[in-house]
Amino acid sequence: MNRAAVRSAYTIGLCAFFSFNLPAQPQYAVTDLGTLGGPTAVAHGINGPGQVVGEADTIGGIRHAFIWTSGSIQDLNALIEPNAAYAINNQNQVVGSEGPTLQVVDGGLTGPPGPANGFFWTSAEGIQTLPSLPGAPYTVGLAINAAGQIAGTSTTPNPYTRAVLWSSATSAPQDMGGGGPSSLATASIVRSRSSGGQTTGAAR
Repeated sequence: MNRAAVRSAYTIGLCAFFSFNLPAQPQYAVTDLGTLGGPTAVAHGINGPGQVVGEADTIGGIRHAFIWTSGSIQDLNALIEPNAAYAINNQNQVVGSEGPTLQVVDGGLTGPPGPANGFFWTSAEGIQTLPSLPGAPYTVGLAINAAGQIAGTSTTPNPYTRAVLWSSATSAPQDMGGGGPSSLATASIVRSRSSGGQTTGAAR
């Protein structure tokens, strides 16, 4: 056997070796969540059982917060339009905002803060408004853990945008700090109560 033939046989054998040792490629399935009658929808959060929350256009073209469960999309019927849902825990508790909806990018919000209320939703009680910092015109809930602790952001009258933490949906928010009038501070992840409710976020 000449050198060219040996080299060719070696190359074929090497390719065969690697082809049998490649890791299995992950398989994904894309699910169409539907809308609330309008053209578009955006998903913002998902819990362990696979329920999804976000915002979707209604037939009138206004964004409404929704929850999607096993193929069915439900309007959360927030009182102020537009509105959006940003997070859901495994107890089916949802948090979001009523008022001008802002974009969530890398766990933080982008866009000028405007008048808005944070909300907490359950299937039993519907929408509840989250308490704000004193005089705050803008508040939003961005994350909720299994214990019902909520992380988000609130704007003081100064206006300073502050990262905040609620120990429950009815408690006054704890000011976690933030930046100045041109910056945007958010708390976007809250760990379990057993970890002390540790919270992470961003300040810009």
